[in-house]
Amino acid sequence: MNCFFDSSALVKRYIAEQGGDTVNSLMDGGRIIVSRLAYPEVLSALNRRRASFDADDDEIAARIQTFKDDWRGFIVFEVNDNALGQLDHVIEKHRLRGADAVHLSTALWIKSSLASDMVFVASDRELLEAARRERFKVINPQDR
Repeated sequence: MNCFFDSSALVKRYIAEQGGDTVNSLMDGGRIIVSRLAYPEVLSALNRRRASFDADDDEIAARIQTFKDDWRGFIVFEVNDNALGQLDHVIEKHRLRGADAVHLSTALWIKSSLASDMVFVASDRELLEAARRERFKVINPQDR
């Protein structure tokens, strides 16, 4: 299964949160597709949450390294004119925040240009509703 992950769902693989088991299952059984934007967002989330981890610095560094190792296996789409082609439409129609609009615009470009059947995976309800209205099958890991 092809799964497009936004950062809100992807981070659940590296931080113990509700929905982490679902994320791990999806990632272990499918092709993971992301926007380049997911890298700084997840890395930032991991570093910002250092204080909330019940782990020492070595464990935190291991989680970050696991993310970096996983990243090499993801199908990464650049944030370029093609990926941002639907950005105005997405922002105007769905009134999404900037980063969420980039993720959805990228997924729409992949869907239209590559005729790829994808599941849109996120934990942000507004983004999921917008993806659903754009005719994606969606998964919220927190709902499983």
